[in-house]
Amino acid sequence: RPPRSTLFPYTTLFRSVSNLLHQAEKATGIDELERHFGYKLLVMLFASQHLMKGFAATFTGPCVQYLYGSYKVAGPQMQIFSGVTQLPWAMKPVIGLISDNLPIRGYHKAPYMLIASLFGIGACASIGVVPHDHMSVGRLVVCLFLMQLQLSTCDLLTEAKYAEKMRAKPEQGPALMTFVWFGLQFAGLVAVALIGPVMKHFGNRIPFLMALIPLSLIVIPLGKGFMEDRRPASNI
Repeated sequence: RPPRSTLFPYTTLFRSVSNLLHQAEKATGIDELERHFGYKLLVMLFASQHLMKGFAATFTGPCVQYLYGSYKVAGPQMQIFSGVTQLPWAMKPVIGLISDNLPIRGYHKAPYMLIASLFGIGACASIGVVPHDHMSVGRLVVCLFLMQLQLSTCDLLTEAKYAEKMRAKPEQGPALMTFVWFGLQFAGLVAVALIGPVMKHFGNRIPFLMALIPLSLIVIPLGKGFMEDRRPASNI
């Protein structure tokens, strides 16, 4: 066991960092949000709104036109493909209707988010890993569609969850909205700052491999039940 004098600097550093984080929580109001809404909701919003919608979507978005260009796709056809891949955002009312009326084992939100995330993660990995010659433009469009399906599904259902929480505590609603939108815009800004150098030095597919991390992290809180998607008593 190391002597106490050896451990002292590390203990002091740990306490300093802990105090700094605690002060940061107070300054940003996150401790208040945690007290009113619980840490599980904040983690879900961080994973879905900040990491996925804010960072991953902004980080991979600029690569898409260059990928189409590598297949020599004409401009009008590129617009058609873009419209197809963006369909999941127009399908949000349908996704909401299905999740409300067709629960999976009694759960309305988490299973749909998990299924969409698994498809989206697999699609993102395929774009990043599968060589150009082995992926047709049709398969690329399908992969991009599945990625957007993950983003739109998780966006919709986490929005529904925090809207439900805000109805219970409307006085804290503005603070929660600030947390969501500030984090989303900040993550997007970081993505915009990084994507240019990454594409320049590593190509158009590597950003999809890098985006796997923020896209995949949402699986952890979903698996731990952070959506608090309780089943009705009749289904238990």
